[in-house]
Amino acid sequence: MLINAFRRINQTYGIKGVTIRNDNGSQFIANNVKQYLRAAEANQEFTHIATPEENSYIEAFHGIVQREVIDRFEFDSFYHAKHTIAAHRNWYDNRRLHRGIQMTPKEKWEQNIHLTIQKRERIAEIGKTEKLSGNTDNYYTTNSTYFVQLIRG
Repeated sequence: MLINAFRRINQTYGIKGVTIRNDNGSQFIANNVKQYLRAAEANQEFTHIATPEENSYIEAFHGIVQREVIDRFEFDSFYHAKHTIAAHRNWYDNRRLHRGIQMTPKEKWEQNIHLTIQKRERIAEIGKTEKLSGNTDNYYTTNSTYFVQLIRG
């Protein structure tokens, strides 16, 4: 299930070069997940054990769901809980104004996704092997090109 989620994200946005930070849960340390992320050229970073502050965004989100949904409702079935949590997530992503940015997370995403796309296109362009001179042995690689462009600004 987790690999399918990564596949959908990869097909929609691309995860090459992206660092995915996660805890040490069994779903993340599974060999097939590690292999998929390696094949997709994504970096997998694990937080230290018993350090929720290293993954503070998701921990904060879990706290919000706990406070705004789990503690407020009594569920009579799995379906009821699933439906209520899905409705909350829809509200959270699409209608709730985030205090710090005064817009919804979806609006913020749409405002900045073009920057991510432009950055990926630039990296892809940099990644193309280009000949520096007439000498066929003289090529530069993605990493060195990216490094040179970072230095030049």
